[in-house]
Amino acid sequence: MHWLRQQSERSAQEALAASLRRRLDSERSLSELDARIEDAHVAEREAAASGGRVLRSGEELVAIEVYLGRLRGSRAAAARTLHEREGEVEVERRRLLAAASARHALDRLRGRRLGEHRREAARREGAQIDELALAAHRRGRAA
Repeated sequence: MHWLRQQSERSAQEALAASLRRRLDSERSLSELDARIEDAHVAEREAAASGGRVLRSGEELVAIEVYLGRLRGSRAAAARTLHEREGEVEVERRRLLAAASARHALDRLRGRRLGEHRREAARREGAQIDELALAAHRRGRAA
């Protein structure tokens, strides 16, 4: 039973670690998308600040806007995924806490039972010693 509780706790630890890795991957994806969006905005600001030296056609402006729109959509999807991953981490954290709590309860019970066993063994041993002493005393009196 104890081994089973330990395995359950170990499994919960591994599941939490995996969910933390997935959340970290989602955070990285979101950061990368934020950086790409910022880079696109910086490029546009630099083009606007060039004083008209960089001329863009209508098609280029539409393509840039479509690109930014796709990036924003990808960012929104990445933000949703990150939110889901954070929920998964919380679920796995609770699962680990429950598994650890169950194992600790079993450990406390084992400790209590072991203490009871030792006290009972000491009581029996004491009773045997008393019985031997009493028998020795009776033999000494009879002699």
